[in-house]
Amino acid sequence: MHGALGSRLGRFEALATALLVGPSFATVAEKWLAVLDSKPPAPRAPVLESASALEGGGLVVRLAADSVEELVRSLRSRLAGIPALLGDDPWARRA
Repeated sequence: MHGALGSRLGRFEALATALLVGPSFATVAEKWLAVLDSKPPAPRAPVLESASALEGGGLVVRLAADSVEELVRSLRSRLAGIPALLGDDPWARRA
């Protein structure tokens, strides 16, 4: 046992993993990775992101956020090109 989850998460209340794989999502993945590679996170940033390129193409991004709202806002911003690729807006159904 590593202790209570709350104490291990510290200030973070929300975690997420995003996986972008396939040619349809390559441009979104490349842009996201370029942003993350261009500058380190600001101290006490409300959302921290870490990305790993996958062999053969694709990207895994791990996020930790101060709140669920900050996490959703960040994901929507980073994945803004997805509705055009899908021909539908998956965020529109979010209650």
